Amino acid sequence: MFFSLEFSFINSSLKFVWFFRTIVEWAESRDRGYGKFQVAKMEDYTFNDLNIKIGFPYLYSHQGDCEHIVTITDIRWVTKSDSFAPDDPCFFCDVCFKMLHYDSEGNKLGDFLAYAYVDPGTFN
Repeated sequence: MFFSLEFSFINSSLKFVWFFRTIVEWAESRDRGYGKFQVAKMEDYTFNDLNIKIGFPYLYSHQGDCEHIVTITDIRWVTKSDSFAPDDPCFFCDVCFKMLHYDSEGNKLGDFLAYAYVDPGTFN
């Protein structure tokens, strides 16, 4: 299983290393305008480590030859002064925001400011 995000291959198995190496070598054989590719292990990354563009298609492949286009289309919350977040401000989908910031009874955990987020590109 792997994700292709920007110029990175996030990989869950060593069996795909040959595939990535071939692409990286091709891209680096001369200046093709792609920048530097990276290959990384999936277990070393979380979504917070990735630079993801909203609305941009990325490749998700699993079971060797089953490929899907994945597009992150929605971010619902932005927090400020959030002790739970790795960045300030920090963006969250609805599920992750509620799971991290509220207990099972809906009580707020910690001290943070949260605002509903609307992507400005929605209005284009």
